Amino acid sequence: MEAELDGIDALHASEILNDAQRATGSGHLELDDSVVPEILRGQMQDTGAELGPDNLSAAPDSSRGDPRPSSPSSQPHALPDIPDDSSRASTDLPAESEELFIDVKREDVRIALEYIRLLRHARLDDSGLDQELLEQLRNPPEVELTIDDPDVVLSIELYLGVGNASIETYNAVRDALARHPAGVQVLSYYKVQRTIEKITGIYSQRHDMCINSCVGYTGPRANLDKCPSCGEARYCPIQGEAGQKVARQHFTSILPGAQLQALCRTPESAKRMMYFYETATAILARTPAGQPVSEYFDFPAGSLALEAVADGTIGPHDILLVFSIDGAQLYQNKESDCWIGLWLVPNLDPELRYKKPYVLPALVIPGPKHPEDLDSFMFPSFYHVSALMRE
Repeated sequence: MEAELDGIDALHASEILNDAQRATGSGHLELDDSVVPEILRGQMQDTGAELGPDNLSAAPDSSRGDPRPSSPSSQPHALPDIPDDSSRASTDLPAESEELFIDVKREDVRIALEYIRLLRHARLDDSGLDQELLEQLRNPPEVELTIDDPDVVLSIELYLGVGNASIETYNAVRDALARHPAGVQVLSYYKVQRTIEKITGIYSQRHDMCINSCVGYTGPRANLDKCPSCGEARYCPIQGEAGQKVARQHFTSILPGAQLQALCRTPESAKRMMYFYETATAILARTPAGQPVSEYFDFPAGSLALEAVADGTIGPHDILLVFSIDGAQLYQNKESDCWIGLWLVPNLDPELRYKKPYVLPALVIPGPKHPEDLDSFMFPSFYHVSALMRE
């Protein structure tokens, strides 16, 4: 997969500053002008960008030789000491503008830039995956998957058939079949799960989060013991008395790497994944040089996509991803605010792309409230994608 991470750091920081400027109705944040550039300049040196007096612009990455973090969620980069915002003067805003005010603090800028720094140095070895999955990602299977063992087939069918029931239900049926004179050997619940993971590529990771859905404890927030927003403890105090650290709430990430490999596992599915590149090259072949595309009908017809194909940035075997996330009300008569993230694959024809078998699960934030810092929840997914691109 090909993508450009250079410049995203500058864009993110610029957007944060611009939001604050629009909210205050002034041309600058209410901070000492001699302090703000130095704060950002110190952070941008880690991400390979330069800070100008009026704007931020990307520069070639010169930090590749920097020590890489041993984990995307366990060793945040040391951040400079900056005075807190308690002394910041308040601004009188018109009544109609109050609802548009975004309270951006210097800490928000520091955290955003640290997320970017970690993404730029992402590595699969530091992503918390087991060795078996790492081996599969680096050396994908090159033969079509077949299941010849009837007991394995039965185990998968049983697992899918009782999908809405409990693990105890699966085990009860398994034990009943084991007593059959034919001696049916159904896989254990754990083994059938691992078998399905290998077939589908759907591997999940659990991460700690605030019990009020404020933040996920990932990246720069990985070592916090309480929520920086609401102050709630990260770990269960009752379990803590027993000397155990058990998080009070979790969210789940389903990483896309192995799922994308599964989409290319058979000759037919691999052929379907060529739609984007073949369509883009066909458009380029029939469009005169310097002339715009006559009709936009899908991703391959976009000008940026065509330029990337024409200059070789996107090749025939590169995979593109589109990330989408939104909230969902799961219960009719109960308040809930579950957020679900998905990956779409533009390599596929639009007649397939939006159908259930081809929409890849990305993450689930269980609620109960609206997440305040979406970056912290999306970070594991984007860290994984960044690591795939770098390797």
